[in-house]
Amino acid sequence: MQKFGMTIALAVLIAAATSVAGAEQFTLQTSDVIAQQKAIRADIEAQKGRFANMPASKRKQVLADQDRLFVLLDGTTSTADLPEQKKTQVFNLVESITTALNNDDADDRMVCTREARTGSNFMTRVCRSSAQIREEKDAADSKMKQANQRICNTRGECN
Repeated sequence: MQKFGMTIALAVLIAAATSVAGAEQFTLQTSDVIAQQKAIRADIEAQKGRFANMPASKRKQVLADQDRLFVLLDGTTSTADLPEQKKTQVFNLVESITTALNNDDADDRMVCTREARTGSNFMTRVCRSSAQIREEKDAADSKMKQANQRICNTRGECN
């Protein structure tokens, strides 16, 4: 139960740090993150406690996400040592692990990307839920489909 609480605390900490308006930085001690993830990993591999009935596919996904997380954090003392792109990757991996461990709905999972503002090369971290990303994609696809169905002739007459 304590490990479950640590997982939630880590996810809340990261979410709070990135959801503050204009917040481009969040700092975590990598030794804390690694220790927590190794403890979770040991329980997953031993298939004990709440991980006893975890489906093999979910177990494989969590372990792979942890492996990628360990590589990103290797040689750092805190997330402040990482470039912004890797900080975003760390956030996404921890969010993915937390969602899988808590059996949360995948639509609630937050996914962050680094995007250039329109008319600028300045990069900004943008976080959205998986459901928001899917809705935006569906809306864009629908508009493109409507635009492609509109047929115009050489006189500028469209139907």
